[in-house]
Amino acid sequence: MILKALFYTTQFLLGLAIAIALVFAGCLTSARFFMTKMTAPAPKPMFANDIPGGKKQSGLPPRTYEARVTWPLGLILRDRPSYNSLRIGGIGYNERVLVLGESSDKVWQRVRVSDSFQEGWVKGGNTARTN
Repeated sequence: MILKALFYTTQFLLGLAIAIALVFAGCLTSARFFMTKMTAPAPKPMFANDIPGGKKQSGLPPRTYEARVTWPLGLILRDRPSYNSLRIGGIGYNERVLVLGESSDKVWQRVRVSDSFQEGWVKGGNTARTN
């Protein structure tokens, strides 16, 4: 009789511990989900005066061309044509860019990202001309 009572008490306590652990894990998961949603930066708003004339530029300056990123991992956008320069952004795979020029040693390309109009330098040879 005592063994049976001990068995049911142990079973009850084990079930209670598992229930408390599941509730605790659910609360932690919910808290982490909402914390990541609340700390994500908002997308940059675009206004009509961000782009000259309020619409996409039609004519390209001389020696510039449209291209797309061919490197599968995307590219790092830098402020100067050097590996030691600051990273100012990134460009995803297959994203369109406007190639504005090259460095004197032809290792780096100056680009403008089509979506955000951000300009910087990327490693040359990782883009393919589209036009």
